Amino acid sequence: CPTFGEWLVALPERPPAVARAFSPSASGLSAPVGQAESLSHADLTRAQVQALMQAARQLEEAGILEGALVNYRQAQALAQSDPALASLAREIGLVVQDLEGRGQRMAQAIPKPPPVPSYTPPVVVPERPERAVPEERPRRRGKGWLWAVVGLLAIAGLIGWRLWQQQVQQQQAAALRATSSALAEAHAATAQAAQATAQAAQATATAHAVQVTAQAQATATAQAQATVRAQAQATATARARATAVMRATLTARPSYKEVEVRADREWQETGIYLQEGESVLITYLSGQWSPCAKYGCPYVTDAGGTLGGNPDPNYSRNYPDNVISGCLHMALIARVSPSQPFCVGTNFSGEMQSSGYLELRPNDRIVEDNDGTIRVRVEVR
Repeated sequence: CPTFGEWLVALPERPPAVARAFSPSASGLSAPVGQAESLSHADLTRAQVQALMQAARQLEEAGILEGALVNYRQAQALAQSDPALASLAREIGLVVQDLEGRGQRMAQAIPKPPPVPSYTPPVVVPERPERAVPEERPRRRGKGWLWAVVGLLAIAGLIGWRLWQQQVQQQQAAALRATSSALAEAHAATAQAAQATAQAAQATATAHAVQVTAQAQATATAQAQATVRAQAQATATARARATAVMRATLTARPSYKEVEVRADREWQETGIYLQEGESVLITYLSGQWSPCAKYGCPYVTDAGGTLGGNPDPNYSRNYPDNVISGCLHMALIARVSPSQPFCVGTNFSGEMQSSGYLELRPNDRIVEDNDGTIRVRVEVR
């Protein structure tokens, strides 16, 4: 693996701008999307390690070893996170050990302030005076000048220690500022690279989505056209079959037919197909039915309906249970499905307004309690 000196030679003087690799517009060229996606996570990590090592070298040249150590350790941690940079991580570890040893030697070379000697004054026990008049004793010369010198030396030592401490704090503050600036530049470069990567990924996703959408639209259009053609063909086939069946029905249809209509059922098919414009004659033949035979109501002797015990015919025509208003209750009614029903009674003759199968029933919505059957004759003219 390369040595640390070879790494320093390979590293540029300034950290490369990773974001430019993803921004073809900065040079006026339109680079393909695949070029922006070629920058891997290892390339981003290597760029961050180079930026941190460049900042650490600048701090080391300025004599700020603590700040340089912080940057080298961060670069070592980033290199250790990527297996491809394991050799570089070991080289950075050797540089960290070298700087730590230099820092310790420099700390030992700085002179420490002299210790302040401690002084304990002697304890003087006063003698008890005698009652006799004391004799005059010669005064001892004091040693105040010695203590004054010691105090001045202690004050000078404290001042020197304080100045040294302020200088160390200033150096640490400058190292921290340089480290923060280098980290900010590294973070800015990382953010620009991440932004460029996100833009390239978004452009790729957009192009892929447009392509997929176009393919889906083309497929949907082809399927819709095929469905329309199949539906048109099926409709034409159904119409042809219906026309053939209708012609066969009309050809085989007799001129008249007798049909039974039950009172306890709703719309009942007659099997007679009528065309628009044909004239139909419906005539009551026989039978009787009742609207409520289960509750003792009398039977109606024909298909004309019943007054329900009320002499006013309007009462029966507007009865709430009628299917058709204006036709007597329990009168025979008909319809050409699915057109509107019309009143038949005992005798009806008219022209059909639509085509369809003829259906008959009593004019009563509630047929569960009805009873009886009538027979009618249907003639087509």
